[in-house]
Amino acid sequence: MTAITENFSKGAGYFQQAVGAVSAFFDSLARATAAAEAYDHYSNMSDAQLAEHGLDRMTVGQHIMHRHLDA
Repeated sequence: MTAITENFSKGAGYFQQAVGAVSAFFDSLARATAAAEAYDHYSNMSDAQLAEHGLDRMTVGQHIMHRHLDA
């Protein structure tokens, strides 16, 4: 392998890593936004409405964490 080819291969690897990191960032941002929207949705529900979903005020946060933020 020539020096040019070797350097190009390393550069492509770094580029792929950078793209992967940016993609992971935006994925995390989307998941956090969805979790925040879900929290707003559930926090505006009455206790009776929460009960229809099998939730109460104490379990809303845990439900959102498992549904939106678990990997």
